[in-house]
Amino acid sequence: MTDDERKEIATLAALCNAHEELALKLSIGMRRPEAAEIVETGDERIPYLVAAPTMRVPMVLHESVNAYMAVRAVLLLVRHGVFRAGQHQGQPVADHVRTVAFPRMGTGVGRIGANTCARQMRAAFADVLFGQYSMPQSWAEASERRQLLYTDRPRRLQY
Repeated sequence: MTDDERKEIATLAALCNAHEELALKLSIGMRRPEAAEIVETGDERIPYLVAAPTMRVPMVLHESVNAYMAVRAVLLLVRHGVFRAGQHQGQPVADHVRTVAFPRMGTGVGRIGANTCARQMRAAFADVLFGQYSMPQSWAEASERRQLLYTDRPRRLQY
């Protein structure tokens, strides 16, 4: 490993630690999968980090829509949110963020399959960015939509 690579790793680790501390302060110690927070890093290459957890605690996410909720939270934050701290406090996130990366999103510890994660991310993009969300007309429709985020074989859950 080169010195530049070591410096890069140290910089990213410091950014992640600072981000984690601030994100936990802003969320009063508990981060929900359906919430996202953004903080400024002070780094030119990576000026912001977004905390968008896919789980409250490390766990396997079978039959979960947590990746969808986390991606949706990020997209809503970027589109409608404001900075809660830092030099941009009170300013719209959309005025400053042009690129968002979504690493892993529950595919590591959460063991969400890659296809399931992609399905959930695509649905979040369709709902938030392309305005394709509509309120379900029944409990059965809501249940089916939720199940379609993690399976292509929804079950009828009503009696």
